[in-house]
Amino acid sequence: MYVLLTGSTGFLGQIIDQAFKKRSVPLLTLSRNLNSDYVCDLSRSKPLLSHNVSTVIHCAGLAHILKKEIDDDQNFHQSHVLGMQNLLKALDPKICKKFIFISSVSVYGKDSGELISESVTPTPSTPYARYKFQAEQILIDWANQNQNHVAYWILRPPLIVGPNPPGNLQQLIRYLKKNLYVHIQSVNPPKCMVKASDIADFLSLNFEKLKIENSGVYNITDGVNPKLQDFVKYLAACYNPYFINMFVPQFLIQLLAKIGDRFRFLPLNSVRLNNLSRVLTFDDSKARQMIQWNGTSVLESKPNDQPHQI
Repeated sequence: MYVLLTGSTGFLGQIIDQAFKKRSVPLLTLSRNLNSDYVCDLSRSKPLLSHNVSTVIHCAGLAHILKKEIDDDQNFHQSHVLGMQNLLKALDPKICKKFIFISSVSVYGKDSGELISESVTPTPSTPYARYKFQAEQILIDWANQNQNHVAYWILRPPLIVGPNPPGNLQQLIRYLKKNLYVHIQSVNPPKCMVKASDIADFLSLNFEKLKIENSGVYNITDGVNPKLQDFVKYLAACYNPYFINMFVPQFLIQLLAKIGDRFRFLPLNSVRLNNLSRVLTFDDSKARQMIQWNGTSVLESKPNDQPHQI
């Protein structure tokens, strides 16, 4: 029996792959990369599995679109909805007993709030979040149809911190390396995050504990929600030990943001400033109680021991 990991060459998938291999767990990889055990674009076709797959960890899925000409809605639908459907079509529920889906807290559709729990009804507001949530529902329906056979965990992480991250975190690190980042006085909200290595270690150590009775949806975080300025200082220690901490008055940043609203090529605008200033945290106590999730503080990692990794 094998564990099948989709999206194995992606940001999180690579780290999960390494964690399973360290523990000598029989693992099969699936991605569009030719070096994978199964080469398949799930958004376009059903994989033809020739091994007995007892557990699936589904990481594959489009998270970031960089080219403006791409149709966000269509691509996210194909990646998450059709991708989930094609993957499930390839599985035999009498053999595949466990399914772990890496979703996202973005499905809640919240831009502010404190310790949001799984009891909050999702109202996703972006194509990415909308189709992530739809993929969750497809999995739950499939599992319920095979309720005597299939157990599932839907894990909803916030910002995932790890080596060579994509998206906004990648952009922040780029600014830090070039000494282009400045702290904003009076803007220091807690930020919700989780270590990629914690997710990978948790899955490799605990996937066998997935049972019908603990099937469900779970937020996973580092349990600390560090303040923004502390997180930036930590990143600077990882990537630029010569970074100079500079503080700019909030009124000046607000002025620059208004300029950015008019000139869109600038890195700061009012929307980004508001997002930076808001409190948005999630409660992972259910995961800690029900499935022994044990995420640890991002800031407790030792950057000097792990150069270029966080």
